[in-house]
Amino acid sequence: MRVLSSRKLRPFVFTFAVGLSALLVFLPRRSVTEENGSTERTVIFPKELNHGGEKCASVSDVRLRLDPIPAMGTLALNRPDLLLSLLKTIDYPVTHFVIAHNLDSNEDTNRETESLLRSLETDTADVLGHENIMNLTVVRHGGNLGFSAGVNRIISTAVKSPYWLIANNDVAFYSGALREIAFQMVNPMSRYSEVCAWAMIGEPIGPFSAFVLTQRAVQTVGIWDENFWPIYAEDCDYEARLIRANCPMIFESNTSRVARHVGSAAWKTTQQSSSLASLVGKGNNNFDYIEKKWGSNVCSARTSVEPYMDINSGYSRPFDHENHSLAYWSVDMSRRTQRGGPEKCVFCNSIDFHPN
Repeated sequence: MRVLSSRKLRPFVFTFAVGLSALLVFLPRRSVTEENGSTERTVIFPKELNHGGEKCASVSDVRLRLDPIPAMGTLALNRPDLLLSLLKTIDYPVTHFVIAHNLDSNEDTNRETESLLRSLETDTADVLGHENIMNLTVVRHGGNLGFSAGVNRIISTAVKSPYWLIANNDVAFYSGALREIAFQMVNPMSRYSEVCAWAMIGEPIGPFSAFVLTQRAVQTVGIWDENFWPIYAEDCDYEARLIRANCPMIFESNTSRVARHVGSAAWKTTQQSSSLASLVGKGNNNFDYIEKKWGSNVCSARTSVEPYMDINSGYSRPFDHENHSLAYWSVDMSRRTQRGGPEKCVFCNSIDFHPN
């Protein structure tokens, strides 16, 4: 693991001519002031600003300190071109960015991905053309530990973060989207600031190709279950846990609003060179395990409207055990190795994770 040193963030300074101040009643404006050595951005929105088809909270004059996004991360497997595209769309400061590298079965792909990762470690700003990533951590798993393990790595690498923005490597954010996310997460008048998860990109009934996960979620239902290997159904499981804990979520109604998304690019666009396409089919994409854990395939109980899943579908506790918390899981290593998975995890048991 190599962590790059912090870079000083260039201040964002916007100067408005006095004669234009009257336009603020019609258009959103942002300004920067210096108070006691700290940077404070004043954000002014009209009362009914329609942003991408969805109204912001009714705010006429909101004064907030907009800090950088505290932690953001992605998983690297293959398609380094898409990873680079994602990183270049980061147009808002991020304090800590984590890349969890799961190896592909194709060695040429691994070498191409590793080449990009090394260049990023050497000089992030030159490669990306911006300095919005203040600290970069690349974690090499030495194998494919799966999507859940990658999420857990991102969480544990920046464990004190108030929230984490996690995005697939085939996502590319639109200009201004990250600023909006940062604003919503600190705006006390926004419902987003109180959620456990904000899922925003992907399928309407499970837009977890990019999502915000908060400390409230991790403190309430724990980290992601690494039995879901290599991918699929892990988000259904986490959603089922949040629903049962009454931990609120928000799903974007327009899942293409904040970013472009290729969709399952890690295996759909590499089927001739990667074994991942065959791996995701084993166990019906982990449906065998999720049915064992919850007594039914809770993925089929999803909906696109709140609360986003039928809470009456399946057990109320994992494995129908009254003494198991909603955070409980333990990797069935026999099942994993039979499916071709590695005999290692980021966390092999939920109790191994210590958020404090």
